[in-house]
Amino acid sequence: MLSLYLALLFLFPAAIAQEWLSDPQANLRPINITGLPYYFYRWTGSYYNGSTTIHIEPKEFEEDTDKDTRITQPIEVTYENSILAIVKSNGYVKDQNELTFSLRYWDKNLNITPIFDDADGPINSIRNIDSVDMNRYYKPSGTSPPYWQLDSTHGSGTSYSFSGQRNSTVLQSIRFNCSQCLSSAEFRGSIVNPPRRSAENPLNVTSFPFVSGQFNNRSASIRISGTFVGGDRPSANGPSDVHLGGPITISFLGELDELRSDLLLPSRNGTPIWNKTLGYTKQLKGDYNRYIAECTTEDKCTVRTEMASSAYGDAVKFAQDRLDAGNSCRMSIIVNAAVFYHDFMNMQTHAIELTESELRKAEETLSDSSDEDVKAIMGIFRANLQLWKDDRDH
Repeated sequence: MLSLYLALLFLFPAAIAQEWLSDPQANLRPINITGLPYYFYRWTGSYYNGSTTIHIEPKEFEEDTDKDTRITQPIEVTYENSILAIVKSNGYVKDQNELTFSLRYWDKNLNITPIFDDADGPINSIRNIDSVDMNRYYKPSGTSPPYWQLDSTHGSGTSYSFSGQRNSTVLQSIRFNCSQCLSSAEFRGSIVNPPRRSAENPLNVTSFPFVSGQFNNRSASIRISGTFVGGDRPSANGPSDVHLGGPITISFLGELDELRSDLLLPSRNGTPIWNKTLGYTKQLKGDYNRYIAECTTEDKCTVRTEMASSAYGDAVKFAQDRLDAGNSCRMSIIVNAAVFYHDFMNMQTHAIELTESELRKAEETLSDSSDEDVKAIMGIFRANLQLWKDDRDH
C-alpha cells in the first residue's frame, strides 16, 4: 500500500483535470502536457506553426498634424517563428465569441524556452494579437469582454472559417522590427479605430480593423487588415524620430502542430468542437476504474480492473510515443500505471522494468536545473523500486 500512497501524491492534478473536463465553460488545460513553455499551449484547441508577414503601405498624415511620414516605400516584415492558436473560448467571459484566436510571433534570436517551466513565458519579448484577454490563471475565470467580435462557420468535415471586426473600446497594439524603416529601434503603434480624429489617429480612419481566417486539422491561415499609426521608439520613454502610418495587413499561414493540438471535430453549427486527446484523459480513466475496483463487488471488480488495464495501456503508449522523456505528465502516467500493474495485476516484474526504464531515460535527459515536480516524481520512482525489490527479494 505504500507504493499506492506514493503514487496518489501526484493524482491531485488529475483530480483538477477531471473537474475541468466536466466543466463546459472552461478552456484551460490542467497541466503542462507539452513539455514546452506552458504559456503557448495552455488552452484546449488547435495550434499551428508558420510565419507571420506584416505589410504596410505608408500614407501621408493629415496636413494639420505635427507628424510627417518619412517612409514612402511599402514595408514588409516576415517573422518565421510564429504560432497561431485557435482554441475553445473561455465561457466565463461576458459576450464571448464562438472561438478564440491568439497569434504570436517573435524574433528568431529570442530563446523562448526558459530553464524552468514559467507559467507566463517570456511575454515581454513576444508580440501577440489576441481576440480576448487570454486567461492565464490556474483555474478558469472571467476576464474583460473580447477585443474582436467574431462569427464562425462550419464548412465540410473539420474545416471552419471565421471573421469579424475589432470592437470600439481597445486599440490593437502592434510591435515589429523594420530594417527598411530608417531606424534600428523597434516600431510600435496601433491599428486604429474610427471615428475619432486626433494626434493618435492622424489619418482620418473610417473603418474598424477586420480579421478573417480558415482552419482545419491540417493547416490554418489568418488575415488582419486596418490602418496602422505609430513610429520607432529610440528609448523607453523617448519620442519617435520616424513616424509611420498607412494601411496594414498582417497575415499568417501555417501547418497543424499535431503533438500539441486537440483533435478538431465536425460541428452541427458554427462553433468549433475539440476532442481533448492529449493523454491525461486516458490516465484519468485508468485512475477512475482502479478506484472503483478497490471498493466494489468481486464480479464488478474484474470488469473495472480490465477497463483500467486497457486505459493505462493506452495512456502509457500515448505518453511514450508523444511526450519526451522527463516530461512531468509522462512520468506521472508511468507512476500510476506501474503501481496498478504491481498492486492489482500481479505483474511485479513488468512494473519494475517499466519504472526502471522510465527513470533511466529521465536521468539521461534531465539536468540539475530541472523542474522540482520532475525531481519529486523521480523520487517516487526510486522509492517504489526500492519497496518492490525488497518485497521480491523476501
